[in-house]
Amino acid sequence: MRVIRNALIVSESVMALIPVDQSGFEEAIEKARSLVEEALTTNGEGLERLNEIEDFVYLKGTTGVVTWANQAYQAFYSRASKPHGRHAKTFLAPIVLTVAKHTDALILSGCERLYCDHIGVSGDGTKHLLRTYKQSLRHLQKSGYAILGVTRPLRPIATDEEDPEFEMARLASLFATFDDRDRELCRLFALGFNSSEIGEQLQMTSRNVDLRRKKCLELLGIDKVVDLARLLTRFEERGYLEINL
Repeated sequence: MRVIRNALIVSESVMALIPVDQSGFEEAIEKARSLVEEALTTNGEGLERLNEIEDFVYLKGTTGVVTWANQAYQAFYSRASKPHGRHAKTFLAPIVLTVAKHTDALILSGCERLYCDHIGVSGDGTKHLLRTYKQSLRHLQKSGYAILGVTRPLRPIATDEEDPEFEMARLASLFATFDDRDRELCRLFALGFNSSEIGEQLQMTSRNVDLRRKKCLELLGIDKVVDLARLLTRFEERGYLEINL
């Protein structure tokens, strides 16, 4: 069974972070799971009981259409209009839709369940830090019901707030887009090799090594190799990427 607890979703504005305290969330998930399985084995009767759960609970098909959502989900995301029978792209903000698409794809490709923290936007435009759980419903073999999602709002995020964790995840995501040679070049600099030594290992001239190093540092918004070493160490310590330092 594939379970993902620290997915990194590559996007300029959306990151799935490593969930921390799950207090109370697991109970909500278990209640939602139990109610959904009971309801779907009786032709959908009883899904209204999901309104007892304060977290956002929703069911989706394989195409991104929301087949059912509780009142908390509707109040947060779509406000006046019901999301039932609508594709998520018709009412979710782009920043949320990116996470939805990636996590749905993971579930539909065989991941049994996953957890992630990410940025979300409510219907009134307020940004929030959200915690989301998703699991596959394939075992129930009910048409239109492929994914169960449960989302909990953790806290609002001010528009001018600098969140260190999200910034770290953004940089890790950016570093992951570097080609293999640039990632290895950065790793070797972080390990203390000089330009000449790195050039020999990567079969490049020292000048090309220095030019690529400068480009990488600029993209990451840092000036010194020592800062690069610290950054790559943090990526590895936080579980975003395997650097092998």
